[in-house]
Amino acid sequence: MNWTPLIIACALAGSSGADTGNAGYDVGFERRWVLDESRVWPRSPNLDAPKGVIARPIRIDIWRPVARCESPSMQLADYVETDPPGEGFQDAADLLRQWDMYSYRKLAGEIGDVDELLATRVGACVEYQRARGSYPLVMYSSGWYNRTPDNLRLAEFLAARGFVVVGVPQLNPALWTYQFASDPISVENQLRDLEVALGEVIGLPGVDRTRVAAMGYSTGGDLALLLQGRNPLIDAVIGLDSTWALGDDDVVADSPYFGGERNRKPILLLRRGIDGVTAAPGLEKLDRALRLVATVPGADHGTFSDDAWLAGQEGPGDSDTDTYDRICRTVHAFLQGVFRPPVAEAELVAMMEDLGWMVRALPASQE
Repeated sequence: MNWTPLIIACALAGSSGADTGNAGYDVGFERRWVLDESRVWPRSPNLDAPKGVIARPIRIDIWRPVARCESPSMQLADYVETDPPGEGFQDAADLLRQWDMYSYRKLAGEIGDVDELLATRVGACVEYQRARGSYPLVMYSSGWYNRTPDNLRLAEFLAARGFVVVGVPQLNPALWTYQFASDPISVENQLRDLEVALGEVIGLPGVDRTRVAAMGYSTGGDLALLLQGRNPLIDAVIGLDSTWALGDDDVVADSPYFGGERNRKPILLLRRGIDGVTAAPGLEKLDRALRLVATVPGADHGTFSDDAWLAGQEGPGDSDTDTYDRICRTVHAFLQGVFRPPVAEAELVAMMEDLGWMVRALPASQE
């Protein structure tokens, strides 16, 4: 099938009734911990004991549109520090904090003191007045053992524009062994974590369970695609420089949740430019879905996370932060086209013009 060159744009056309991308809400943040009693946490100190918690802990981060913040905006440190609710969560919480601090120290090494970085003000608050109505849900899977959350700026951006965003960090052996293979067992664990989180939030006030998307960064983008393949609630998929974006990933290609029969919902893939890569072989197999693939000029892998924004080295209009801002707006435009209200494929493609990078589209087969 031929690839059709298109241009994606920042603002949305007015014919669909969608907004133009401006923030209309304050952003509230909530962190929940739940136990999945169907699985064992391998690091539990109670594994050989007749009593005590052995269930798998899952942390769920929730950003939501709110009517008004009633507390000051959070600092970055508030995302790192965590106070789990009770027995069974402390070990996982400590591991995630240690990993996050390792990542932030590495990032701060280029700009100065890590305490200065962690004092950065973010856009969310923890005390707020709820907004009326129900809002589309975006389930987000972080990069493979990246810090958590690894795209908080994007989550806040979407929440300010009327989306509930839910993030689930990686809790697999690489967190404590530093072995980063995306093996099938670890992928299955993360898929189950996402599904448990989905079940936890789907009935919350303000969540519209009829409008759900899955999104992920790096290998997290693989998880987003597989989550859609096994869960009929997922209506759209967004991959941010996903692993399968650059060729066949066996963990995805060999999965029973990947294929034309499974993956029929619209897919947006944003990726860096790689020499010699002109197509996305994995996507060509998903011929029942509309697929939009945008190659972001000059990007590296970190461009699709919030590294440039957090580093604070660039001011407004700088190429790195401007690129990340356009990534946020592209994701928002795609979600708007899918959900508010749903539009025909041709209109969805047409309304995403002039964002500044070349986009290729593979339409859904009519067979």
